[in-house]
Amino acid sequence: MVDVDDCGASANGFGMTCNGFGGQPPATLAEFTLGGWGGSDYYDLSNVDGNSTSMTIRPISGQYTVVNNPSLGKYNCDTISLVDNVTPGGKCYVEQWPKLTQNTRYDQVFKSQCPDAYSWQFDDFASGSGSSLQWNGNKWTLSCDFPGNDMSNVRTRGEDCGGKCAQTSGCTHFAWNTYEGGTCWLKSDSVSKSNAVPRSDVPMICGVV
Repeated sequence: MVDVDDCGASANGFGMTCNGFGGQPPATLAEFTLGGWGGSDYYDLSNVDGNSTSMTIRPISGQYTVVNNPSLGKYNCDTISLVDNVTPGGKCYVEQWPKLTQNTRYDQVFKSQCPDAYSWQFDDFASGSGSSLQWNGNKWTLSCDFPGNDMSNVRTRGEDCGGKCAQTSGCTHFAWNTYEGGTCWLKSDSVSKSNAVPRSDVPMICGVV
């Protein structure tokens, strides 16, 4: 459900009616992938381009996760994230893309208040939900992640990530994505396949050893 709000777009004159300019930054986005890998559906909320309204995705049935993005006003934004001279309430706005390997101060502003939503474009490890993963009897599957518990990472192909984990003392599970041409994230903790989190990033791989 989405609270009624204005488009918050300069091209729209910051008016109450979108006039064809919906989704312009700063804007909170709900993103859906229907019929993705293995027939699974994926969804997430994004503050990557800014925050304009509160939003919640609440599935009607099935074992899915509710994701929530509470309302943020100008008093919840710091000066680097606040757009001036917009409609009443202010908007949190992302001025520039952060670096791939490091988020920035505005990311912390959003993430601390909207932990379920993407707050920068490489936030795939912390946000996003979907339907059940398809393991098909394997120790690995696609479009998934084991968030946190990183030991180290190595540059390698996706098909070699499990082997790298097996060769590394203490590594119990892993995740692979296309960062820098292919990065295997080696992880250590007591986990099982049920701890894996679906992601909308189709090439992403996770597995256990």
